[in-house]
Amino acid sequence: MIIDENLQMATDMQSPQISTYHNVASLLEDEPLMALIPMKEAISKASSIFFAPKIRKSGEEGKAELSSRLKDVAKHISTGTIFFFLPVVGIGESEANVALIEKVSGLKIMEDFHYAYAPFFPGETRPSVFGSSLQTFDKSKKSLLGLVGVNTSEVCSVAIAEQYYAKLVTQRLSHIAAELEAYKRINDPYDRMKFKKLADYSDTYPDDFANGLHDLRVFATSLDSGEPLLHIISGVTRCLEDYVRYLVGTIRDVIKTNELRASKTRVILAWSIDRYSMRGEKMNMQENILHRLRDLVNDVMVIQAVQDRNEQSSKFAGQIFSENKGTVIISCSVNDQRSIDHMMPTANAKIDTIVVKGNLLCEVSD
Repeated sequence: MIIDENLQMATDMQSPQISTYHNVASLLEDEPLMALIPMKEAISKASSIFFAPKIRKSGEEGKAELSSRLKDVAKHISTGTIFFFLPVVGIGESEANVALIEKVSGLKIMEDFHYAYAPFFPGETRPSVFGSSLQTFDKSKKSLLGLVGVNTSEVCSVAIAEQYYAKLVTQRLSHIAAELEAYKRINDPYDRMKFKKLADYSDTYPDDFANGLHDLRVFATSLDSGEPLLHIISGVTRCLEDYVRYLVGTIRDVIKTNELRASKTRVILAWSIDRYSMRGEKMNMQENILHRLRDLVNDVMVIQAVQDRNEQSSKFAGQIFSENKGTVIISCSVNDQRSIDHMMPTANAKIDTIVVKGNLLCEVSD
């Protein structure tokens, strides 16, 4: 079952027709007829619950929104339930979640239900770490963990899982931040290529790190002022947030260097975002980029690749180019860049087009 928090209804996802859809967006677009049952009934009958709400706020507002969603679900759980908590929490904050579940459900941890913390690093399909109040598993529970890619030998305590995930995210994004800072300071093309080779560079786009900013902000709210880890997280966050200014500055230079007139230029942001993701930081960054781009030119648009069920590749739909304007296209993910590469050979040769890879190098090609 999957629950729509707004409708307070659950949908049976085991229907054979569901398997024909590759994502939630295509499923909702077709609006197939499916059996619905009240959320309360679905939760009370469930032996396991995967709590993965969409959170679109950050800081204290985000915490309040998450607590409200947790209350709505927890008050209906039954004895014997395993509660899988997927959103990111700050270090030491799972205790408050467990206490809230106990309060609204009337159940006791370890005696009546079990709690598991299973955060997913943005873009990955299995938990980065799995912390649980339950440490021994029978055959059915092992099978359940196997469905989400977890081996029982990898299970740790919830407290250890909190520490490990904070370390993992901070480490990965620190690496990206360090590379970004280096490329911002190296202007000579030859030196950039030399550094790129030394750094064993792999294409990293905002799609790869934007949602990680949400996680860093969550960690920061759980740390006391003056803690070394807070200083590290704050520095990495500021660096990655500054990517928007860096990208828009590159576009400004492209327009100036190519002597493009603002009134005769269209800027296209190619970023295919999953609107149903738990985290909303990609959408926030996209809006920030669009806002700043509109300070340069009036004609700014977003395009999103659409994947045909019968094809492996994704394509952009609709009219993108204008014969009366020069076009600057910015790719914000590896997949969007592939879609651009696929599209460009078919573009009208009369249309002046410049492609900017929105990676850490902000590479320009025309």
